[in-house]
Amino acid sequence: MKVRFCGRGGQGIISLGIIFGKAASRGFHVLQNQAYGAEARLGSCKSEVIVSEEPIFELEVADVDVVVAMSREAYHKYSSDAQRVLVDETVGVSGKNITVIPATRKSNEIFGKPLFANMVMMGYFAAMTGVISRDDLEFALQETFSGERLGQNMKAAEVGMELFEKNT
Repeated sequence: MKVRFCGRGGQGIISLGIIFGKAASRGFHVLQNQAYGAEARLGSCKSEVIVSEEPIFELEVADVDVVVAMSREAYHKYSSDAQRVLVDETVGVSGKNITVIPATRKSNEIFGKPLFANMVMMGYFAAMTGVISRDDLEFALQETFSGERLGQNMKAAEVGMELFEKNT
């Protein structure tokens, strides 16, 4: 599976790729890379992950299976080659092969800020694809966060998983 997470610097896009990569590495070969503009904060950025049962020899991701887009600019810049696209509802696009997720709204409702929208998206993505399990995701989050931040990120991911279950 080839995945591209994209958005603006500061939305946790690079973290999404790293966490997904850590979670998937429990059962697969994984390659993760990232790119962000010189302006970093608020500029377009992406994190790409290849997950395979076989060793990975490619360094660039082409023919993406899923794009997870958190900003309109990144959606337009990085999703043209995707088979399926998940977008936050703030991106403001819809269409064939696009699933709109209220990640920012749910993060604001539960935590009072949009900080955890990326993990709501991760939970939805994980449940939708089935590539990583809840246990894999929890492992990766424990490797990345601790204390209150760990609990908040896990709760946000669970909200995303529940959103997927309600939509199917």
